[in-house]
Amino acid sequence: MIQLPANIPTGRALADRRRDTFAMVSTHFAAPDTWFAPHAFYFYTGDLASADLTDQATRLMEKRFNPGYVQMRQWPGGYWMKDEWFDGLRKTVEAAHAGGGYACYTGGDPCVPEHPMLERYPDLASVSLRCVTVDAEFGESVDVSVCFFAVSAQLDASSAPFSDTLTVIAGGSSWSPPARGSWRVYRFSKYHLREPEGLDLNFLDKRAGQAWIEVEHDIYANRMGDLLGGAIPGGFIDLEGDYGVKLAYSDDLAAEYERQTGRDIRLWMPLLIDEDAEGLWAKARWDWFNAVSTTYIDSFIAPLDRWFDKHGMYMTCHFWEENLVAQAMRTGNYFAAQRAYSLPGTDSLFMGALRPRDFKETQAVAEFEGRQLMCELLGVAGWHVSPADLRNATNCAIAWGVTHVVLHGVGCERDLRRVSYPPDFFDWNPYWTHFELYSDYCARASFISGQGRSAADTLLLCPMDSVWSLLGDGLFDADRPYKTFTVDQQTGSGEPECSADMVHATEVNAIEVAYTQAMADLAAARVEYLIADTEYMRQMQFDGPTLTRGEFAFATIILPPLVVLPLDVAEKLVSFAEAGGAVVTLGGLPDGSTDNGRNDPQMTALMARLAASPNTVAAPNGLAALANAPASPLRAHVEFDSCDFPLIQQHRIIDGRDFYWLVNATASEQTCTLLLPGQSGGVTIWDCETGHRNPLPSTTNPAGVTFTHTFAPHDAFWLVVEPDALAVAVAIPQAAITIALDGEWRVWFDPSGQPDPAQHGFPVPEWITGDGALRHLQSWLEWDMRSFTGFVDYEKRFTLDTGPTAATLDLGDVKHIAEVTVNGRTIGARLWAPFRFEIASALREGENIVHVRVGNLLVNAVTQYEDYNWKWHGEPTDETLTSGLMGPVTLTL
Repeated sequence: MIQLPANIPTGRALADRRRDTFAMVSTHFAAPDTWFAPHAFYFYTGDLASADLTDQATRLMEKRFNPGYVQMRQWPGGYWMKDEWFDGLRKTVEAAHAGGGYACYTGGDPCVPEHPMLERYPDLASVSLRCVTVDAEFGESVDVSVCFFAVSAQLDASSAPFSDTLTVIAGGSSWSPPARGSWRVYRFSKYHLREPEGLDLNFLDKRAGQAWIEVEHDIYANRMGDLLGGAIPGGFIDLEGDYGVKLAYSDDLAAEYERQTGRDIRLWMPLLIDEDAEGLWAKARWDWFNAVSTTYIDSFIAPLDRWFDKHGMYMTCHFWEENLVAQAMRTGNYFAAQRAYSLPGTDSLFMGALRPRDFKETQAVAEFEGRQLMCELLGVAGWHVSPADLRNATNCAIAWGVTHVVLHGVGCERDLRRVSYPPDFFDWNPYWTHFELYSDYCARASFISGQGRSAADTLLLCPMDSVWSLLGDGLFDADRPYKTFTVDQQTGSGEPECSADMVHATEVNAIEVAYTQAMADLAAARVEYLIADTEYMRQMQFDGPTLTRGEFAFATIILPPLVVLPLDVAEKLVSFAEAGGAVVTLGGLPDGSTDNGRNDPQMTALMARLAASPNTVAAPNGLAALANAPASPLRAHVEFDSCDFPLIQQHRIIDGRDFYWLVNATASEQTCTLLLPGQSGGVTIWDCETGHRNPLPSTTNPAGVTFTHTFAPHDAFWLVVEPDALAVAVAIPQAAITIALDGEWRVWFDPSGQPDPAQHGFPVPEWITGDGALRHLQSWLEWDMRSFTGFVDYEKRFTLDTGPTAATLDLGDVKHIAEVTVNGRTIGARLWAPFRFEIASALREGENIVHVRVGNLLVNAVTQYEDYNWKWHGEPTDETLTSGLMGPVTLTL
């Protein structure tokens, strides 16, 4: 059982990357601190008075599942911030703490229609700017009496404004062109449009953070101050990122813009709408986003983090990570926002965890800043999520660097039809009976992921500077729908749908596609990499042909298609290549700078030098063909000596030791020989299912360490290099006899021990009740049990001439969990394939009885509700609903 080890961090220190010694890591691997076990996104809904919150938290902790982050899901007229809320939260926290676990609160909610903050501070409502343009010739006049401000500019022959003629119109009711030619007036007026996914608050007003603290967080300090920093170690701010709508505005933004640029914010605002003849529009747009980002962090994120720090707590949250456009329009500087608080996090909807796109930027911040990495996992993934899906998503999340898994979610109100964002991972599910198997697996995997540092030796440059410079025109049109992202419900992938409104849609899409594909290609090729924004690039130091930052050293930098870069970053890239570092380009090099705009001669000269360097490699068709090719600068950290299949990995250095997280990304068993380049010594599997450490036979040769292993479907484990380990002999295969336990099994339904029968009932045929009947193994759909969720029991009798010294029972195909008892002795349970059990100790000479109890998924029970809203995934198919023990079942002696 997972228990609390001694001398673990508490409070805010939990957010720091662990730097334990190898001896400590070895000691605590089997039973790490429960902070590394999964946390629930725990929703308070319905009538809190009728929910036994103490009992729920206690039962969650019995499965080593932290109540995690309590969130309000009932808002207008509800009990948020009232006595019921605080009484309930205290019960949850105290019960979690008594069980050796953790419970925290969640601030706000982006899904609610109202927030009491604006009742107290109505002048903090969000503000945006609408731009209306009027063209005029010399001698005509333009009405400027009703706008917030106006700017005039002379136009060239193609109707582009000359940037050196931009002039703020000072007062008056009308304006006339001062000289002959065509002119344009940009009239900006304030308007209010509530951001559809967030709170109606001006997050660019520097009073916003303090107002939020007064309305919400200070009340926690007054009501629950005895728990903050102790039993409540942190808090979750679930706001996704939302600085405002389109051309968001505040006086504080204007002041910050002038501080950064030395320029009146009004003067270049027209260049966010139109492109000037000189190319300054690219710099103008970059300047605006940069000021917005800084103001957003200073006004909201940083004050909240300081408040949590004052109370000894960490702060975690996440921002819109779906694509670069969403990041720019919701958060601005995604990297800077993640750096601004203590525990960086990411959101992973549906099965988005299977791909690296939504993780790797946040992972880079966590690694460079020495922090843990939170992931809100499997949000809105559906009732059909199986334990195998849960493990598969967790395996991938760990590969992308996650250390703190938050499952979405658990509701305190146990009404199946009121779950707004399924799944719910609590007691409705048959797999809940053995959920601790997953909890312990997750805790061990996360514990190692949270130690040491990444072994990355490749950098991918984030192209946000170019995206900022290209966003404008139609994207800021007040009369167009505001939608900066769309999420594919099956993959969680995001596409920059709004870019279709922009002149530079094609360029933005090309950058996004190349950037996203680079992450996928690097992951598939097992190239260990981090992502750097321009701030991290500025922090890099030269060490011969490598760039270093602290313990990190990078020999290769990958550039997505770019249109602008800061000149100092461009100079560093050129110097890196000319010193022998490898630069891989995926598309066009920038012709402009954030310093001077497009068509910057200094940038053109720098990029000519970069392109001419023999260490610059062009890969316009992506990285898949380049990675691991002869003489390629992109090398896998784990290579195949034989066989080849989708294998993903994370490579970490912990107290000088190499740890590899290896994941079979297929649903099939895979046998292969792997090479760990440059390593020597022995290797040991650290098994996260059992907590055991098992040496593997391996060989050291000049290329590195090789070993052969058979991966189970979606198998994953930490492989540790033991430099001084003695070689482990290869076991000699023993003769084996396989017995097929086929034919008919006795099958019956036992009403005891079923999940929550009052919730959905048990629609089973009459023949399976009582003593059951003899049946061949097949899907429950063939037994008219389509809407049944629960357990079915199977029994098979067979005879052995002698008791074997080794015996493996293989259940074959099981949907979805299995418990095994042999001759009345409990063997164990499994939540995912392979459903194999070592049973020799329970076998005997003569007759033997194998009893298998199989459980399925909650999705079957949900089909009973004819009016159920399947909006997220569509109605389930027969493939989704297939349940039972299908076999073939074999016994190998």
